[in-house]
Amino acid sequence: MTIANLDIVVLIVTLAIFAQWVAWRWQWPAIVILSILGLVLGPVLGILTPDLEDKNFKVFLELCVALILFEGGLNLSRDEYKEVAKGVRRLVFPGILFSTIFAAIASHWIMDIEWPVALIFGAMICVTGPTVIMPLLRHNHLYRKPASYLKFEGIINDPIGSLLVVLIYQAVIKAATATNILWLSFDILLYSLISVILAFIGAWILKQSIIRGYIPEFLKPLVLLCFVFVLFYFSQVLQDQLGLMTVTIFGLMLANMNIPDMVGLRRFKEHITILLVSVVFILLTASLPPQLIFDLNWQHLALLLTLIFITRPLAIILSTIRADMSWQERGLVAWIAPRGIVAAAVAAIFGPALVAQGYSSAENLVPLVFALIIMTCVIHGFTLRPLSLKLNCASKDAYGVMIVGADSWTTELAQTLKNMDVPVLLVDSHWNKLKSARLAGIPVHYGQILSDASYAVLDLSQISSVIAATPNEAYNTLVCTHFMPEFSRHHVYQLRVDSLSDQHELSGSLKGRHLFDDKTLYHTLIARTHQKWRFHKTKFSESYSFENYLESETGTGITVLLVKKSGAVEWAVNNHSFKPQAGDTLISYMPS
Repeated sequence: MTIANLDIVVLIVTLAIFAQWVAWRWQWPAIVILSILGLVLGPVLGILTPDLEDKNFKVFLELCVALILFEGGLNLSRDEYKEVAKGVRRLVFPGILFSTIFAAIASHWIMDIEWPVALIFGAMICVTGPTVIMPLLRHNHLYRKPASYLKFEGIINDPIGSLLVVLIYQAVIKAATATNILWLSFDILLYSLISVILAFIGAWILKQSIIRGYIPEFLKPLVLLCFVFVLFYFSQVLQDQLGLMTVTIFGLMLANMNIPDMVGLRRFKEHITILLVSVVFILLTASLPPQLIFDLNWQHLALLLTLIFITRPLAIILSTIRADMSWQERGLVAWIAPRGIVAAAVAAIFGPALVAQGYSSAENLVPLVFALIIMTCVIHGFTLRPLSLKLNCASKDAYGVMIVGADSWTTELAQTLKNMDVPVLLVDSHWNKLKSARLAGIPVHYGQILSDASYAVLDLSQISSVIAATPNEAYNTLVCTHFMPEFSRHHVYQLRVDSLSDQHELSGSLKGRHLFDDKTLYHTLIARTHQKWRFHKTKFSESYSFENYLESETGTGITVLLVKKSGAVEWAVNNHSFKPQAGDTLISYMPS
């Protein structure tokens, strides 16, 4: 690799990660920022000039898309699917069929695209992008059911839509006849069966290898990566683009086989996927020739607006008639349909191939698909939050607290938070410990918080922080370690149970942030409840500031948290000083 090429690689990777950070920091759709970077580096400045016809680039692109879809399948839970099964089935079929046909009709009428090309175009854009949907769901705090509909639709439909493109393309190349509809249906069933068989064999072999200890821990992620590539390769040998469906089903099977350490493997794959999505999308948008961008006209715009505002909503509304979905959920799913990297990759592969077959209107596919991706990511990315709130499909504020461990102190804390209108959830695996909370009307969850079954049914859309407050130090640490990737270490806390020396202390990298100071232990707080200590609220105003409070403070109480005027919650931890403003409320634990 030359120094020049090394410069380009470092530039792409750096900008890709920077784009993801900006998207997280400002709550923007990452794919929009990536598209802008790609357009600037490619058509505008000419720094990047990837060639879509290059075989090596195509291989790299296909492997990246395979890994992305596999990671999506790895996030599909059987327990979560049961809750939304009927709605998801409707979104897959007849959802894909309606979306493909309506898009084909619109593109033929508005732009006079030949019917074969129009059908392929319809199949390309009938899929939504899980790589766009997942970050949007993470940022916008949708309730579990509508979030599950969007997630399952994106992950399941992506490989099906890609395979549909391949089958229609082959039918076109083979000079379609009246019998091709039956042939197409047979091929879809046949290749779907092959995908399931290959995925099952791969998942079974991998599971047995892990359970029997044939794979050491440090090699598990790499062996998993190898399985994805091998299954993808053999599927591609049997049928072009069949690999995408196979690796998605492979991921789905692994996610529901109760394989040890799947959490660690899933996180490894998620990190790789974020990098691949970012790099690939920059390369794809950079590969667009400048003339394709400038050739977009009013017909392209009319078609794009029709696809966004008419064909997608119509297809979903028709598909979900009498499905187990509320009208608010149907409306949200009908509107939110950002396209992602799979549509872009398929267009980049089949657009030039159709032009080579003599279909001149296929020159429109690549610019149309990329323009649709950017438009839908911008429009849907920035309208998801207000629309989901309007339809009551998302929580207004994600300032809630989940407390793991029910006892006298945590129950009273939960009641105090509930009275302050802070969303709270009290979790314990002992039914009797939750009795006081249930009688007080506090939201509770009875179950083992670390089990897959509990995690699959819990709606954490309103939760932003986790408190592990059981009498078991090791268990508290385990809970914090489990939830750190989802809530970040900054928002995961635990109570100290014992004052231990460094030699006996658990690793700090595993633990959550310690609440209060080193002297305030779990048993100390329980003892204080028997001494009639209670929670006290102090609200600050222009006339009564935090400085006034400190002057009158006797020092006998324990500062617990600060509820800000906005509803956000700040917990008292070591070396953290509150800076309350007028309208904020300080909660302390002190003698009554």
